[in-house]
Amino acid sequence: MSFFVEPPRRERAINAPPVVLALLGVLVAIHLVLTVIVPDWQEWAIIYGARVPIRFTDTNPLGFGLASLTLVSHAMLHGSAMHITVNGLWLLIGGARVARVSGPGRFLALFFACAVAGGLAHLVTNWASFIPMLGASGGIAGLMAAAMRIHY
Repeated sequence: MSFFVEPPRRERAINAPPVVLALLGVLVAIHLVLTVIVPDWQEWAIIYGARVPIRFTDTNPLGFGLASLTLVSHAMLHGSAMHITVNGLWLLIGGARVARVSGPGRFLALFFACAVAGGLAHLVTNWASFIPMLGASGGIAGLMAAAMRIHY
């Protein structure tokens, strides 16, 4: 019997893979920069970074190239603290399992592919809308679907 017993290992409070925490950190950092640090940039970011379906028509003065970039950039913007909080929680819940199984590269590829698919689905169903779409909900929904597929 040993008098020197090692203390039990403690589990981390947030047991998510580094890629999930990094993605969450980037999303939160962008939101904080646009809402707290430099709030004047928020309007600019929504005008040029959010996905607005009417931009994909031939009457768009910004061109199709900039409109295509918004299929990804909209996923990095959030409308409020509650929006980023709920998306962040679901990212931690669903993203952790997917990242452990698929690895960091495939995890990010799946997230952005689902974000683009969500943006295209919104585009198809709201073709002539002037209302901007923003948030990572499309990417996170894809991660949740992948997590369910892995689990079941």
